[in-house]
Amino acid sequence: MRNHNLIIDGNYFIYSRLFVLPRQKMPAEFGESSSVDTRFMSTEYEMAIFMRKLAMDFASELRKVKNITGRIVFTQDSKSWRKDLFPDAEYKANREQDSKIHWANVHKVVEEFTEFLKERGVIIHRVQGAEGDDLIYAWTSALNSEGQNCIIWSGDTDLMQLVNYNRSTDAYTIWYDNTRSKLAVYPGFQKYLEIKDGSKQEEYDDIFNIDNVLIISNQIKQEIKTFISTNNIEVNEIFCDEYIFSKILAGDRGDNIKSVYSVEKIGKTGKPRTSKISEEKSKSIVSTFKKRHGRFSSMYLFDEFYKKEILKMIAAEMKLTSADDLLPNLELNTNLILLHSSTIPETLQTIMFNHIDAFLVENKLDLKNLLSKESILQGTGYINQSNTQTTKPGTSLF
Repeated sequence: MRNHNLIIDGNYFIYSRLFVLPRQKMPAEFGESSSVDTRFMSTEYEMAIFMRKLAMDFASELRKVKNITGRIVFTQDSKSWRKDLFPDAEYKANREQDSKIHWANVHKVVEEFTEFLKERGVIIHRVQGAEGDDLIYAWTSALNSEGQNCIIWSGDTDLMQLVNYNRSTDAYTIWYDNTRSKLAVYPGFQKYLEIKDGSKQEEYDDIFNIDNVLIISNQIKQEIKTFISTNNIEVNEIFCDEYIFSKILAGDRGDNIKSVYSVEKIGKTGKPRTSKISEEKSKSIVSTFKKRHGRFSSMYLFDEFYKKEILKMIAAEMKLTSADDLLPNLELNTNLILLHSSTIPETLQTIMFNHIDAFLVENKLDLKNLLSKESILQGTGYINQSNTQTTKPGTSLF
C-alpha cells in the first residue's frame, strides 16, 4: 500500500550530485590563454557522466521507498521572493557560482533529466519567485490537509520545520536525509509504529505529550519499519516549532542570515570578535520560553505579547539592558526562515496551491520505469556505450 507522497528537494538532489563528480584534468597545453573551454561540464563526455549519475542515484533512492511511495514531486528553485522583498538583508548573497563550471551545460542536463522524469509520471514543479522550500511547504500543507502523508527527501535541515502531524486529518510529514541516513519525525511516531490497529485507546494515551491521534494501517506501519531497518536509518523525534524558533534566533550562515543579536566587539587580544546568539544560547532561550509559557508554537512569532517576551529572554541570555531594538531583526529572520502562511506572499501561495490542485487531478506515476538507470534513460544515447559523442573510447562510466 503506497500511501506516501515523496516530495524531493530537486536543487539539493541535483547539486549534491554535481559536486561529487570527479573533474577531468586537462592537458597542460590547455592553459588560460588557450581557446579550448577548460571549465567542468564543458564537454559532452562530462555532461553524459552527470546525466548517468543523476539517473543512477535517483533510481537508487526510489528503490528504497518504492513500497511506500505512490506519488513523486520534484521541486525546483526560482529566484526567491525574499530577495525582492528584503533586498537589504542580502539573503544568500554569500553564494557565488563557481566560474570553473560551465553552468549553461549543467542546466541543459538538468532540463533534459527532469523531462525524462516527467515522461515517467514524476511531477516537476517550479514557480517563478518561489524557492524549492516554498513549494515543499505548499505540497506538504495541501496533501496533509487532504489526509495524505508526505516524506520530504532533502539534506537541507531548514525543511525539518515542516515535520508535522495534522490531527484533524490523521496525516503527517516526515523528513528524510539519505546522505546522513536520518529521519526526522513527529514526537511519538516511533512508539506509534509499534501499536497495531485495533489496540485499545488506553494503551497509547501517554505516547504524545499533547492530545493527538496518529492512525496508520498495520501494513503501512510495517513498510515504514522495514524502510528504516533495511537502510539503517537513525530516527529522531523533534518538535518542529521549537527547532525553527532556535534557528530564527541563531540565524543561518549558509543563507547569509545573521543572528537576531550580532555585534562585533574588540576582544582582549585587540582582535575583533562577534558576539551573537549561538546555537547553544538559542536552545537556552527556547528552554526558558518553555518553562514560562509551555510548548512553543510558531504562531507566537506573530503575537505582540510573545514577541516582547522573546526579546526579554534574549536580553537576559545575552546580558543586555534591553533587546527592544532587536524586534526588526526578529521579524526579519522570521520572514526569511519560517515557511508559513503568514510569511510567504499571499499571491505566491495562491499560484502554488492552484498548481498543486491541477497536478492532483491525475497521477500517472510509472514507478517501474524509475527504478533503474537504464529504465530512466531508455531510448537515449546515454545508455549506449558505443556513442563516441558521450563517452571516451574504452572507458567505463559506472
